[in-house]
Amino acid sequence: MNQSEFEIQLMGKLLCGNDPVLEGLRHQYDNSTLESRKFTGVGFFTHFKVNVSILPVASGKTFQIGDVDAHVDNIVDAIGFVLFVEKGYLSTLEGYTLLADKWPNDYSKVALFYDGPDGKRDFEKLKSNWE
Repeated sequence: MNQSEFEIQLMGKLLCGNDPVLEGLRHQYDNSTLESRKFTGVGFFTHFKVNVSILPVASGKTFQIGDVDAHVDNIVDAIGFVLFVEKGYLSTLEGYTLLADKWPNDYSKVALFYDGPDGKRDFEKLKSNWE
């Protein structure tokens, strides 16, 4: 799996859920293009450009979604992710190392999970980001 395939899988997890804001962000993601991607050695930044005809979510609020982490090579909580939403629009996806020394080269050893209790998504906590 390459970076693009991994990001598709990750975005599916970050934007999963039956909520108008998440549904709107999925629509934005489906109608966005990759503006740029930068690797830092300990993570990455992917910038999206959303089609200008798409409406903003959450009344144009700025917030982050960061409740997805990953285990790598059996290292628990090795890497984390933050999806930045600027003025209601999908903006930047950041991946960063927590306990790993460097960003993994092999995505087959990366297991995504929610950082809520028992690895489940805490929707109330998540929604507090934009409500």
